[in-house]
Amino acid sequence: MVHAHHQRGHRAAVVALLLVGSLLTPLALTALWARETISSTDGYVAVADTLAADDDVREALVDHLTTATLDQVDAGAPLRLAMESLVREVLTRVVDSDAFATAWSEANRRAHTTALALLTDGDAGALGLSDDGQVTLDLAPVVELARAELLARGITLADSLPQIDASVPLVSSEDLVTARSAYSTLDTVADWLPWVAALMLVAAVALARRRAAALAWAAGLIVAATALVSLAVVVGRSWYVESLSGSRLRTEVTVALADTLGESALVALRAGYVLGAGLAVAAVVVWLVARLTGRRRTQPVPPAQPA
Repeated sequence: MVHAHHQRGHRAAVVALLLVGSLLTPLALTALWARETISSTDGYVAVADTLAADDDVREALVDHLTTATLDQVDAGAPLRLAMESLVREVLTRVVDSDAFATAWSEANRRAHTTALALLTDGDAGALGLSDDGQVTLDLAPVVELARAELLARGITLADSLPQIDASVPLVSSEDLVTARSAYSTLDTVADWLPWVAALMLVAAVALARRRAAALAWAAGLIVAATALVSLAVVVGRSWYVESLSGSRLRTEVTVALADTLGESALVALRAGYVLGAGLAVAAVVVWLVARLTGRRRTQPVPPAQPA
């Protein structure tokens, strides 16, 4: 009876290690992604830079900057219409240039610095919040490039335009403050959660009497847990975009940025599927080795031939 009790305890320990280790694996991958993308300005800018090549985003930026520029023009309808065509043309040329890519990267770098200060309980007051408390993407350098080209074309009216509000709202500072505790938790566990998950899985396989079965269960559980976390990312991204409906924050840029960050997280989570596939292959190899080893052990020893 003591032996049976020991077996049940041993089996329960293996199952617990497998379950917890498998569930922690996609969470560890998410924490690492957050560390490399959300916490790292370079990582964030690398993701944001992909938007600079998105035709829909560039068209939306041209529309936004054209409207912001024309709002500063005090002219009648015919002149305004002519100016709109010219300003749109110039801004399109600027947005398609290499100078825009540089200005875009720098604007995103400044915006990320502000957002990170809010997430880490820093002072973001002097770093670029708008009057209504939003983290914005300041594209004033892009407008200045357009102004310079207009002046080069002899449009002296461009020189008399006042400061143009070329900011694009990205996220509310209130939302960032609300997310502070979740961000802090992810940033903290990113240091040790991957190691805990790995040690639990290794311990489960090492303690299991049927290691091929333990590997197979680990593979299936990790894939299932990764699928659940991936689904949570998709649902969370959709919920966030829907929550922006009717808000000044809902722009082509914010929607595209949410989609790009969500896709980046899903790509990071693919490592969970790869790990699951690797463990499944390992389970098959261990099972085959065990079968071959067992056959050799059970083969009858031929009787010795008389001399």
